[in-house]
Amino acid sequence: MKHRKYDSMKTREYNWLDKTITIPEDKKVQSFLRSIDRKQIEPAIKRLLGLYYINNADKLSDKPNLKTLQNTEEYKKFTHRQIEDDKTKIMLSGMMIIMTGTLVLFFIRAIIARQFVIHFAVDAIVGSIGLVLLVVNLRLKYRVIHMYMPEDNRFLFMDGITFAICIAFKFLVPMTLDASLIFLLVTYFFTKRRFSQEVAAYDLLDE
Repeated sequence: MKHRKYDSMKTREYNWLDKTITIPEDKKVQSFLRSIDRKQIEPAIKRLLGLYYINNADKLSDKPNLKTLQNTEEYKKFTHRQIEDDKTKIMLSGMMIIMTGTLVLFFIRAIIARQFVIHFAVDAIVGSIGLVLLVVNLRLKYRVIHMYMPEDNRFLFMDGITFAICIAFKFLVPMTLDASLIFLLVTYFFTKRRFSQEVAAYDLLDE
């Protein structure tokens, strides 16, 4: 079976589905995605159903009963693996945010104090790389969160507050007292725990 990636307009048709997913040309799959798109169910459930059908279309009927489908052991195992993968993405992106965020904050501190580890040019390169990786991992984190909580801005708000406090500390507190890593760690553990609690409701294998 040939596959292709939808163009940007077609991909946005299903805002509950990962933008990186390759959707088969199979009319059977497209018909199923359109049918669940019209249903009044949570976006996270639509996504899990859509991913499961895309991966198992050859084994499923054209119009499966969703309740029956969700009660199958195969579907429960699939959603469990998907949720665990998403929790891993949150964990890894969170760790990268701590490391790269710390690099960026140290560079900001170095500019303020005019004290560079090696040289301004070298520190600037390291700081720039850290900033790029920070943005990449923040986007990954919010993309995964958005799949389950599309209208929840708590995590974005907390990250914003955390970095604002860290930057303020760089200006106001002596260099010997740097608590930015502590703030980043607190935010990381809060996000990891809260996300795990929120997605637990979709893990049918744990019921």
